[in-house]
Amino acid sequence: MATKKLILDSEHQEAISVIGIASTLAAYRLIHHLNKQLPSAFIKQRDLPYYLSEKETLLLPLYHYYHPTSKNNWFILANNTAGRKKAIPAFRNVDFFMLIDSVLETEALDDITSRMRKAQGIQMAINIRPSTVKNLELLHSDLEMHLMELQKEKKAGATLWQRNRPISD
Repeated sequence: MATKKLILDSEHQEAISVIGIASTLAAYRLIHHLNKQLPSAFIKQRDLPYYLSEKETLLLPLYHYYHPTSKNNWFILANNTAGRKKAIPAFRNVDFFMLIDSVLETEALDDITSRMRKAQGIQMAINIRPSTVKNLELLHSDLEMHLMELQKEKKAGATLWQRNRPISD
């Protein structure tokens, strides 16, 4: 009996640019140094739930920046969790991924990676072809759903934090 294989060929996967970052720094310290080195102002978002299976979910630290000149969203998310489990195990030497919501010119990507390499605490910054990352499409879809949820909460007026107020008598 002949079997058929279905191959997903997604244009969506190629519609982003990916940079892999190796660093021993904690996420917040890495972001601090990147904000100094790049023309960026990454802001911490709620951790991204990344579903490995029905029973296993990783919470990945997530940072967002909207680049006003190129009109792109830039995201930095960790490849590992506090338990040292990797979201994308094929890139075990990559501690963080930078995802940019469009395909940038090679010169622009090279400029960003060379600036990243100058930042304190970064051991490696490399351009990664999106087609080489096995679960990138799943990760990107989880990211989009997470951002829609955050937008929905923001529109509903849900506060992410509240300042402690003294109780008035």
